[in-house]
Amino acid sequence: MSSYRDFEYEGWERAAPGYGKSFESATRLFVSRLLDAAEIKHGSRVLDLACGTGIATSLAAARGARVSGVDFSPAMLKAARQRYPAIEFRESEANALAFEDESFDAVISNFGVNHFDFPLAAIAEVRRVLKPGGRFVFTVWAASGENSFHSLAVDAVCATGDPGPALPSPPYGALDSVRACLRLLEDSGFDAACNADLVEASLRLDSAQQLLDILIEGTSHTSALLRTQWPERADALREAMERGTARFKVRESLKMPVSAVLAGATK
Repeated sequence: MSSYRDFEYEGWERAAPGYGKSFESATRLFVSRLLDAAEIKHGSRVLDLACGTGIATSLAAARGARVSGVDFSPAMLKAARQRYPAIEFRESEANALAFEDESFDAVISNFGVNHFDFPLAAIAEVRRVLKPGGRFVFTVWAASGENSFHSLAVDAVCATGDPGPALPSPPYGALDSVRACLRLLEDSGFDAACNADLVEASLRLDSAQQLLDILIEGTSHTSALLRTQWPERADALREAMERGTARFKVRESLKMPVSAVLAGATK
């Protein structure tokens, strides 16, 4: 079995080309609240950690911030540079940032921290590059039971009768609760103004098929889970998704509740 880092790398390299038209529809729902919590304003020097295809980076820049985005996936960065050529994007591991000490007023990460193999080392780097009084704010998905899209994927795989092979787990443990995020911040040396809250949004989709498509095309772990059944049990997965999403139908589309943890701390 590959390492967790290699598993994540392979997943995001695969997802990058279609990410902007697939799962970004879910992750972008929380960007405004992320930027508000980080107190992003005109002239702020901001680092977007695990920037992916650059949606949060671009929206921080739209507020007048001077932004840099970093990611470990060359394919994600290629997409980001094509979409936002005026913004600086760099390839970097999260635990080895090529910036001077105390360079940034804020560091943000929109659904990136939960994909790090060793988040403690990454957040040590965050603290290093933050100015005194600077803010670190991140989002992660809440636990499966509180997220309709993920619980539906798990239920669909279970409904096929074959859960497939075990997938790599993050060495630090799951980051999917308020308690886990606060513990991460405290363990990383942030001891001032740590906070974490559950935040909610609604994901609008055309159909169960669209949900299945964005999960397979635009995620890492959930895509790998679904691909354990694909394409041999594709029909069974589609039928399970249809049954599972029925309760979210509003007229001819779906309105699905999604939940995330929004966590932050001040250096």
